[in-house]
Amino acid sequence: MKTYLRVALAFLLTNLTSSPASAEESLESKDKQTKSGVEFLVAAGLTFGGDDLVEIDVSDGPDEELNAGGLFDLRAGTAYRFEDSPFALQFTFGYHFDSVSGEDEFGGDADFKFSRFSYELLARYHINKHQLGLGVIQHTGVELELDGLGLKTNIDYDDATGFVAEYAYWITPKVSAALRYADITYEPSNTLATIGGGDARLLERDGSHIGIYGIIHF
Repeated sequence: MKTYLRVALAFLLTNLTSSPASAEESLESKDKQTKSGVEFLVAAGLTFGGDDLVEIDVSDGPDEELNAGGLFDLRAGTAYRFEDSPFALQFTFGYHFDSVSGEDEFGGDADFKFSRFSYELLARYHINKHQLGLGVIQHTGVELELDGLGLKTNIDYDDATGFVAEYAYWITPKVSAALRYADITYEPSNTLATIGGGDARLLERDGSHIGIYGIIHF
């Protein structure tokens, strides 16, 4: 009986001494995850989708395509988390681009690049380690650089406004991973001169895309 009581007492004392520490660590972790105030962030992502802009035949591999929704997206910005609230506002500035190179159908070297700058305002809603976001995005300096297929020119597109939706999971209080969808369309702001001396009317391009991002918060 004494042995049983001694074991039970030891078990009780162990729980009494360890529980407050565990609870304190849990609260500290939760506090870091939901703390209010200003934060800064940097992000990098891969995006996929949008209309085809250019296709290049590659003799020793698969053909390469340049899409209006690809491919590399680099961002930096800031966010403000409201006190005692799951909401936050985030603003980021980014550079979104993709390029392909190879041999065109005439046998010559071909290099093409599609790029744009972006400004985004996102409203975030936090649920523990999960985050939902909805916002508006503005693309400016949208440009398609053509050097190949008998062309050497740039095609400019008007500034475009679109919408973005995001789901993010906070891996740690300083690192999150996000899945995003952006809906946006580009209208050409100029025409393309043809070899015969005329002008070719350019079509609007759908730049909508999905993306996977890694984000560092500090």
